[in-house]
Amino acid sequence: MEEKAGVEVWGNFYSSGEIQINQAKLKKIIERLYQKSLPEELKDKGLVYDRQTYEQFGYEDDAMLVTENLYNTFLKGYEGKDSQVDNYWFVFSDLDYELVNPDFIGRKWLVVVDYHS
Repeated sequence: MEEKAGVEVWGNFYSSGEIQINQAKLKKIIERLYQKSLPEELKDKGLVYDRQTYEQFGYEDDAMLVTENLYNTFLKGYEGKDSQVDNYWFVFSDLDYELVNPDFIGRKWLVVVDYHS
């Protein structure tokens, strides 16, 4: 959809009038599709496809209690490790130095930390 419209939506801002208008129109369409595609447990949580990534104090969902879905999606591949470094950047680190295991579900928090801003 972005390619066809000749604009990018996620993380981009256009200052030109016509491109900016096309981006705004496409963003509404994409946002509607995104909201329809969210799993029921994530609907009405304030999630949006293209949100401001430079929010100084983060968003409420930047920290979430580990669920089975979050564990399987983000942590399962690191079972048996207490941290993972990739090209000098932390991918994850357990502050209690516990090895990743299914016991994290319902007991640990998954927190997004972004150092770019």
